[in-house]
Amino acid sequence: MTLSEPKAATWVLKYFGCGNEALIGDLLEEYWKGHSLTWYWRQVLMAVLVGCGSEIRANKLLAVRALVTGCAASILGYYLITLPLYKLYWGATAALRSSRYEMWWSHYYTYPVVFVPCIGGFLSGWLVARLHRTNRVVMVGAFVALTMFADFREFLRLAADSLTNSRFLPYLLD
Repeated sequence: MTLSEPKAATWVLKYFGCGNEALIGDLLEEYWKGHSLTWYWRQVLMAVLVGCGSEIRANKLLAVRALVTGCAASILGYYLITLPLYKLYWGATAALRSSRYEMWWSHYYTYPVVFVPCIGGFLSGWLVARLHRTNRVVMVGAFVALTMFADFREFLRLAADSLTNSRFLPYLLD
């Protein structure tokens, strides 16, 4: 009998965790003894979190530098990339918005408008990874976690608005 291996979880543990071959082998052995795939994923995620936490504790100054670099790059990206592209987009579509042939591009949440901030976000993450090559996975992960934590309140507000506003309910029920 050939034992299968949860390849995605093992890959996550190998590249985002500590890369400890003994830990990977022990977890696979326990998985093959009968533990579920959910158990294996839970162990992998805990190993990644513990490994990242110990890496950040060992390199506190480097982590602070990564967070400051990422935040500064995000602010610069907003003023140098996002705002000019918004102005260009709204200027180019002004005639379309004022005409009687108003269509999908005149709404605020059109695809170009939504994806423009992603450019600055990706460049910020790239800069953090580029300046912290030896610990890039942990430092970019810490920057992403900080960004998500900072935006969590707005996410909750939008989620609550979409669930309680009668205007959005038909779209959610489809």
